[in-house]
Amino acid sequence: MFSSIRVFFSEIVEEMIDRKALLSVSPNQAGHLEFKAEILDESGNATSADLGYTYRKLLCIAFDLAVLRAHLDDKFPRFVYHDGVFESLDDRKKENLIAVIRRYTELGLQPIITLIDSDLPGRTDDEPVFAAEEIVVTLHDEGERGRLFKFKAW
Repeated sequence: MFSSIRVFFSEIVEEMIDRKALLSVSPNQAGHLEFKAEILDESGNATSADLGYTYRKLLCIAFDLAVLRAHLDDKFPRFVYHDGVFESLDDRKKENLIAVIRRYTELGLQPIITLIDSDLPGRTDDEPVFAAEEIVVTLHDEGERGRLFKFKAW
């Protein structure tokens, strides 16, 4: 199972940022599993890129999706939630992440993401980033209908 997760993880990272990645696991001093994700350079050596906030977030998304995909044939959750997925990403990485999310949706998984519209990738044409059927809810501050749980303002 872990070997499948590693392969899927590496595929996702390469698709998102065009770099190879390595996922490893080892027991810590308390005997619990500790996962380590590293971004590799062209020679296959670990870099420090995975220490930054943006790449760290992408590695977490890749790990979550890889775990779900590895369990597609098992009784296992089919959804994952990520908040603010496009924050601090450049448009190219945003578009790559959207492609990964759509591909994993086609596998039968349900990646759930939240974002603010100012984080959407820029487009040169008038084509929307997401089709209407891809948007479940649009939240806003213009009345109760825009609130997640329809609570009254306090």
